[in-house]
Amino acid sequence: MKDVVINVKGMLSQNGYEEETEFSTLGQMRTEEGKTVLSYVGMFGKNDVTEVTIENGYVVLKKEDETFGDAVIVLEENKVYSCYYNTPLGLINLTVYPTVIHIFEDGNEGCIELEYISTIGDNQSTNRLVVTYCKQQD
Repeated sequence: MKDVVINVKGMLSQNGYEEETEFSTLGQMRTEEGKTVLSYVGMFGKNDVTEVTIENGYVVLKKEDETFGDAVIVLEENKVYSCYYNTPLGLINLTVYPTVIHIFEDGNEGCIELEYISTIGDNQSTNRLVVTYCKQQD
C-alpha cells in the first residue's frame, strides 16, 4: 500500500444550476488482482470514506458512511447502473449512465475523469468527477 495525495473535483449540473466542489487529501493506493484501488477520507471526516476501484476500463465508486450505510456506483461504458441508496430522506433509487470514462495510470500517479447522468425519481443531473493522485513525496 502506498500513501498518495488525492485531489477530487466534482461538478453537478441540474436545470441550469451548477455546483462545484474540490478538495485534496491524503489517501492510500494499492494494486490487487490487476485492479488499482484508491481510498480516502472525504470532506466530512472519518465517517465519510470513499474507495475508487479501476479495472479494465470501468470504475467502481464505493462510499462508506456509518450513518447511512454504503453506496456503490459502477461506471462502465454504454451500461446503465441502478441501485438503492439510503439518504436522510429515506431510501431512493439511483440510476447512472456514464457518458465519459477516461483513465490514465502511470505507476505512481494517475487521473480518472468521469461524466455521468444520474436520475433520482423525476430529477436528472449531469455529474462530472475528476480524481487525480500521485505518490506522496518522502
